[in-house]
Amino acid sequence: EDLYQKGKVKSIGVSNYTVKHLAELLDHCTIKPHVVQNEFHPRFSDRKVLELCNQHAIKFMAYSPFGRGDLIDNPVIATIAKKHTVPPSQVLLKWSLQNGCIVIPKTSQRSRVKENFLDLDTFELDGEDLSQISTLQDNHKYCWDPETIS
Repeated sequence: EDLYQKGKVKSIGVSNYTVKHLAELLDHCTIKPHVVQNEFHPRFSDRKVLELCNQHAIKFMAYSPFGRGDLIDNPVIATIAKKHTVPPSQVLLKWSLQNGCIVIPKTSQRSRVKENFLDLDTFELDGEDLSQISTLQDNHKYCWDPETIS
C-alpha cells in the first residue's frame, strides 16, 4: 500500500487467495487489491472468490486455463471446438472470458499466442456449451492449494 500511495506501483495484486484470505485482507487493508490472480479452469473454478472480487470491483485473473495442457485434449472441449470451428484452446479461453475473467495462458510459441487470441471475438459459447463444460468441474487443482495456508 505504501508503494502504491507513493506512486511507485500502478496497482496492487494478490495471488492464490481464497475467500477467507481475501475477506481478511479486505477487512484490514486501506487500499483494496486491484487484481486477484488464481487458478481457474473448467476442472477448478472457485466461483465464490470470483463473486467476492466482483462485489468489490476487483479484477479476477485466471491462470492455468488449459490445465497442464490436458484440457485441450478433453473430448467435451474438442466437441465444442469442432462445433465452432475453432481450436480447443480458444474454447477454454472463451470460457474464462465469458466467466468474467482476465485470462493468461502460458506458451512460449509465437504461433500459439496468435492462435489463442486471433478469433476469440468471432464466437460465443452458448448455454449448451457452458452446461457441457460445467460437467468437467471436479475441483482438480494443477497448482498448489492455498487452502493449506491459514
